Amino acid sequence: MDRIQKTKNYIFLTAEGTTYQPFSESIEPDIENLQVIGFASGSTSHDAFKRLLKENSYLLETSFDEIFSLALADSSEKKYFSLKKNRQNRQ
Repeated sequence: MDRIQKTKNYIFLTAEGTTYQPFSESIEPDIENLQVIGFASGSTSHDAFKRLLKENSYLLETSFDEIFSLALADSSEKKYFSLKKNRQNRQ
């Protein structure tokens, strides 16, 4: 019996690098965060990583090193949220 491996979608992230809030005037980063490196699919995270690099070879030219992946449960569901609206509702 042939085993069919199901393709999964993955997000690839790194904790390297820094981010500033919009309109920040500080020379220091405002938020420690994760940066999205990309998305790819594969039967395993390793296969997806190979595809990510094949389709985005420029990543090998960046200074990022430590990247990790998370499997996405349902990549067709996309929702947007607003911090600004939540701040207004709190007042």
